[in-house]
Amino acid sequence: SRYTNLAPEEPKGFVAKAKLLLYENYFYPNRLFSILPEVEENLSNALNIEPKNEEARFLKVYYNLIQAYSGKGNSEEILRTAFRTIYELAREFPENKLYHMIEATLAWDLKENRFASFHYRRALQID
Repeated sequence: SRYTNLAPEEPKGFVAKAKLLLYENYFYPNRLFSILPEVEENLSNALNIEPKNEEARFLKVYYNLIQAYSGKGNSEEILRTAFRTIYELAREFPENKLYHMIEATLAWDLKENRFASFHYRRALQID
């Protein structure tokens, strides 16, 4: 499609393809689950080229959350992987409230209640 015509050797091209696949199929669970391997491949390609790419790492968290909450694989391990990534992003980009909220939500889901409470409060106080 014309929206995925970015150069494949650039992380932005792979991220754009992964994002388009996810958002295009978001409301169609059967299709969403069928395209997850392609999404993972595009995100892996982007991260292989640029391991610290913020958008690719965030989409990888999103991808992991879809997997974990759909019951695919070991949900707790997938959540822990997503948590580690969002934890790193929240430290690198402390002004991003969304990262802190997702971090706190994942901590809560992983039964890390003290961590979650602290970071919910922290996220709400960031201006």
